Amino acid sequence: MRTLVLTVSAVAASMVAGGSYATPLAALEDPGTVVIRPVVAQAVDTTAIQALMDALRDDADPEVRRAAAWALGEMEDPTAIPALGEALQRDSDPDVRVRAAWALGEIEDWRAVEYLAPALGDRDPALRRRVVWALGEIEDMRAVEPLARAMRDADPEVRRGAIRALGEIEHPDAVGPLSEALRDSEPEIRKMAAWALGEIESARAVEPLVEALGDRDVGVRVTASWALGEIESAQGVAGLAEALRDQDVAVRRKAAWALGEIESANAVDPLTQALRDRDPLVRETAVWALGEIESPRAAGALADALADTEVRVRRKAAWALGEIETRRAPAGLLDALSDTDDAVRRAAAHAVGEIGDPAAVSGLARLLRDDDPRIRRTAVQSLGEIHDPAAYEVLVAAAVLVMTRGTRLWTVGAVGVVALCWALAGEPATLSASLQSDPSDSARATQVLNGVRGANDIMCELAVRSLGGRFGNWGWSGTAPDATEQHLELLRWATRDTESADAVRILSAALSDRDACVRRVAARLLGRVNHPAAVEALMERLRRGDDHAKQMAAIGLGYAEDTVAVESLIDALKGEATLIRAAAAWALGEIEDERSVEALARAVLEDPDPLVRRQAARALGELY
Repeated sequence: MRTLVLTVSAVAASMVAGGSYATPLAALEDPGTVVIRPVVAQAVDTTAIQALMDALRDDADPEVRRAAAWALGEMEDPTAIPALGEALQRDSDPDVRVRAAWALGEIEDWRAVEYLAPALGDRDPALRRRVVWALGEIEDMRAVEPLARAMRDADPEVRRGAIRALGEIEHPDAVGPLSEALRDSEPEIRKMAAWALGEIESARAVEPLVEALGDRDVGVRVTASWALGEIESAQGVAGLAEALRDQDVAVRRKAAWALGEIESANAVDPLTQALRDRDPLVRETAVWALGEIESPRAAGALADALADTEVRVRRKAAWALGEIETRRAPAGLLDALSDTDDAVRRAAAHAVGEIGDPAAVSGLARLLRDDDPRIRRTAVQSLGEIHDPAAYEVLVAAAVLVMTRGTRLWTVGAVGVVALCWALAGEPATLSASLQSDPSDSARATQVLNGVRGANDIMCELAVRSLGGRFGNWGWSGTAPDATEQHLELLRWATRDTESADAVRILSAALSDRDACVRRVAARLLGRVNHPAAVEALMERLRRGDDHAKQMAAIGLGYAEDTVAVESLIDALKGEATLIRAAAAWALGEIEDERSVEALARAVLEDPDPLVRRQAARALGELY
């Protein structure tokens, strides 16, 4: 079995889009999976809307009604509100009612409030939870009163959801009931109420939030501190200064952060005292807050913080002194140019550049020989900020050094990520020799297919998803585990579109391979070949291949997103095999061509299999 190595960012991006599934169709079967795509700018087709509303009302299968509700929510068309409202009130299946409430929230139209508000009295707590969520999504002031009533619901989750929704609506009329909720018997309710008041950002909430700083629950005190920072009213300074002495470290940290957000000079003294806190994160946050306030009164205390035992505190102190921009750089800041920690030296170099003190020139000149290229670049930039002949002389004298050490006066630097690297078949020497002897796309395709052969379902899913990556201007930095330049070059080929038809024959044949992952990767790679031969090969397999090949061909055509395939996929919707019809419906949703609307609407209403009806409903949702 081959191992697939991915960075966290690539995995996270792919999994957020659809979650972990053994096959693309398995992911598409779940109506809860939402694939984020650009919205197609086209007029709403009344045929599709009507078909979905009819299915929502009349289909005997609750899964199909649920899929129809999802598609109507994806379309976000207000004309569906009455049908969804009726389903919310009358459908016999509780899951359909919940999905209808979700769809009304997705449409985000104030007219849905009249259907949602009465459902807050439904006996099903799951429905009431979804309703309060939907009202929060709509963010209309008409929902404030019913949500305030829902704050007294017997179900704690409904109460929390109602409070969250009021925070999303951010209307000052909610300040009163939310302030009352700060005295709820449930700590989670009190904490959520504090969060919502912070979202509303009304000065009327300062007094009850300051009172909440004395709550017996740590989470409530932390959230109340955060909310006061969001409101940014100087009226909260005294209460937050007191919170800097709270017995809980999390409260002290958040209180220091809030004082930095408020940026009141009245907070300088209590924050200066917090620089002696036993917790390094409290000290670091207090330093940050003093940098945000930018009061010269704090310069002395910040210079002392440059001697802190914790690197993170020294680093932040150097930054804060740069923010204050005193006329002269404190001696401690000049000493920090020689700190043992790279990050502190770099922060100090940046700070003296912000201050512009000629006394820093000699220290910056030393940093031009630093082992860290980022520090050398920062030193160059700061010397340029110090408008003094001595700084210019250093820069001229260092010109040769700068060029030989790879530093530029202005550099963006490659962020570079390695999104995926296969530990492909064969040793690096074998791989290198193989590609050197035959560098064709066919040879590369063969190497990739051999590399994924035998991969388990999860690894295969990650491989197929990552093949859709785009690197654009992102560079490559470092190497992935077990990767060689040959591996990376193969990866670059596999993750970019090509206009060469060289590999089409091998990839087309692989659609019938006995290995499921080989078939899937072949379909994905064919979808990346921008050549008519690739689409024609996929359509030929769709017409004449075995059932596995037809299914993969339909998926490949969906990846290719070529409108030439629309008619062939519409024909495949009439086939006998359920998985092929479902794959064709999914592919039509990917291509997003108006010609498929009628066929998809017919499949929603008439296909005998719920899987196909669900995929057709989903595809219609993708078209809008």
